[in-house]
Amino acid sequence: MDIIPITKEDTQQFEHEWEESDTQKGITYQTRHLIFGAFKDNELAGYIKLKIRGGVGNLSALIVKKHARNTGIGKTLLDHFETISKNHNCHKLTLRTSEKHKPALALYKSSGYTIEATLTNDKDHITWYQLSKQIPNNQKLIG
Repeated sequence: MDIIPITKEDTQQFEHEWEESDTQKGITYQTRHLIFGAFKDNELAGYIKLKIRGGVGNLSALIVKKHARNTGIGKTLLDHFETISKNHNCHKLTLRTSEKHKPALALYKSSGYTIEATLTNDKDHITWYQLSKQIPNNQKLIG
């Protein structure tokens, strides 16, 4: 067996390998980038940014303004991320946070996320946590 460099064009013959079985499950590899805002008293109090691709929902940002923290907005946004991901047939949810965001880490853990990787001592000497949550049987939510 030889292993040699190939081009992106060479890989196109394999595109159907994943797509055929995943299409039957309702999973798409078309990346969807979505942003949702939480408004309280007509003011944007927080937002989430997420990406859905290949049955995985990734939360890239969950930000709540300081004065609106500890009011349930973060939990509501996290729940919305999960609902959107489930309705797009995701089987796994991922996100990350740092040791500097202890309340966020507590929220994620209490919502069923588990740490799957700890990245210690990055360039800024911060520890980051990669968390995930499985969605059993591709459960879709209605609503």
